[in-house]
Amino acid sequence: MLHAAHRLGDQAAKVRCLKTLDNSTADQLSAAALKFAERDYHDAVNIYKQIIVKNRSALPAGHITACSWL
Repeated sequence: MLHAAHRLGDQAAKVRCLKTLDNSTADQLSAAALKFAERDYHDAVNIYKQIIVKNRSALPAGHITACSWL
């Protein structure tokens, strides 16, 4: 719903959807994707970094190293 509201330009629906997001990885990925779509790259990268740090044990070491330049 969040991304559909964004694509349709429905600001009220987008705000409602954003309020329902929690700290789960899936919701944070959605928030980061929305930031990226809005060309707010800095905030998107920060969210992705937080996800990587939070889930560090689930990622292979090489992937963490490759992403560390962000």
